[in-house]
Amino acid sequence: MELNCGLKCLKYLLFAFNLIICIVGLAAVILGIVSMVQDDTLFNLLKLTFDQSTLVQSSSLIIIVTGVILFLLGFVGCCGAYKESVCMLIIYASIVLIIIIIEIAGIAVAAAFQSQVTNELKSGLKKHIAEDYDGSGSKDTFTYFIDATQVQFDCCGVDSYMEFANATKWSRMNNTIPLSCCVLKNKDDYADNPSNAVAVESTCQENPTATNSHIGKSCYMSIKDFAMNNARNIIIIGVVILIVEVICFVIAVCLCNRLRKDGGSD
Repeated sequence: MELNCGLKCLKYLLFAFNLIICIVGLAAVILGIVSMVQDDTLFNLLKLTFDQSTLVQSSSLIIIVTGVILFLLGFVGCCGAYKESVCMLIIYASIVLIIIIIEIAGIAVAAAFQSQVTNELKSGLKKHIAEDYDGSGSKDTFTYFIDATQVQFDCCGVDSYMEFANATKWSRMNNTIPLSCCVLKNKDDYADNPSNAVAVESTCQENPTATNSHIGKSCYMSIKDFAMNNARNIIIIGVVILIVEVICFVIAVCLCNRLRKDGGSD
């Protein structure tokens, strides 16, 4: 059976979209496996920070599972389009429709529980600062995660620098704030050499001010501002993905209908 020119274009467009999905899925599987094998530092820190969440604790596994699903979805879409198989295209269109519904529902749920998640996130971080922050600056620790975040975002504490007064493991001596809350001379080198960090003013930790430190800006607000500044790009990417999914669904349905009318392959 020969498809007309328009449907042929749709067929190859669907094939191209799903080939990309296959590649993305394969890349996600590789990333997840590498992260799991190498015991990635970021995932370790996230596990330590948000141990209430089994979802985050299984980050590598989630990436692998997501990659497998994307790869299989893309594979079914590619085969269905290439072989002009009505059965495979129906399966593909059904899965895409389910994914679209789940994404829309997920956005609604995230919006509804945003405040609750934020509060739990903040309370979890504050709890770990009180129990785990030791001021050592050693890598692969919760302390390094907090310090690196504060240096990167020019902030101090989740909501306030006063949270470090509750850090039971930190031998603060006369210090009020960690060095990472100070304005540093070598900020750009901190990630690689945290032990070499030097404050612009040597008295910063003992007598922090709005000039020599970042005590006036909480990390929550700094990260929130960063997210809001980049929200447009995130929204655009999300909308593009959703549009591509809808296009793939429509193309698959159109091909199915035409193939059924012309007695295409099952």
